[in-house]
Amino acid sequence: MNLYSAKAGKYQVIKLSCNKNTIKKLNKLGIYKFSKIEKLEKKTLKTTLVLIEINGKRTAIMSRFAKKVIIEEKKPER
Repeated sequence: MNLYSAKAGKYQVIKLSCNKNTIKKLNKLGIYKFSKIEKLEKKTLKTTLVLIEINGKRTAIMSRFAKKVIIEEKKPER
């Protein structure tokens, strides 16, 4: 599933399905393959933004970028 269509929760990035320029933009935000990411509840009226927390920082990314981030649900740590 992609980040845009996921419900709020904790996930792990498994693939960045985009071109090199978009990958560079996502990397600047701290989004890499295998990084842990948390999608936050939507608290904005703009449907073009996806609110996330990564590496302790909260940020918003555009939905067109969020659709390129392929994720899987993070397994609970033991």
